[in-house]
Amino acid sequence: MYVGGAGGNVETAAVRMAAQAGARVIAAANPAEHERCRQDGADVTVDHAEDGLVERVIEHAPDGVAVVWDCGGHLPLEVASEIVAVGGRILTTAAPFARVDVPMSRLYTRDVSVIGFVISRATVSDLAAAAELINLMLSSGTLTARIADRLPLAQTAAAHERMEAGGVRGRLIVHPAGH
Repeated sequence: MYVGGAGGNVETAAVRMAAQAGARVIAAANPAEHERCRQDGADVTVDHAEDGLVERVIEHAPDGVAVVWDCGGHLPLEVASEIVAVGGRILTTAAPFARVDVPMSRLYTRDVSVIGFVISRATVSDLAAAAELINLMLSSGTLTARIADRLPLAQTAAAHERMEAGGVRGRLIVHPAGH
């Protein structure tokens, strides 16, 4: 399994869940996040911004990966189609681009499925199954979130400004003063 943008909280959960399920995980992230990715269960880490991503993934998975999970919407479909195995799946849970080029011949001749997922369309049974796994992982301490900072409610505007400026690694928790 390939997890793109593996340094974020959603991606961290994806790496941990995949590793717990027994998948061999290739995590793509900023090099500053590689050690954390390995601690989360990634078998291999690659720099998602460095040239030659396809070659580096194929070096570790010569037949491609069964699942390519683009958590952040930054992996071009052309690249995903190069690293996915025959009969594999490309899962996207974010799409910042309104339009993308689709390498149709590469996808259909290799029997690749491209799947979009948004939580608001999940079924009740899907949500129940996810809740069961999440609760199990939370109770065992294997699913955590990175907290970048805790701020009083009065600093909500500052929290938004920090998020918009970029560079925040983790969640900003805004809480009522004194808590």
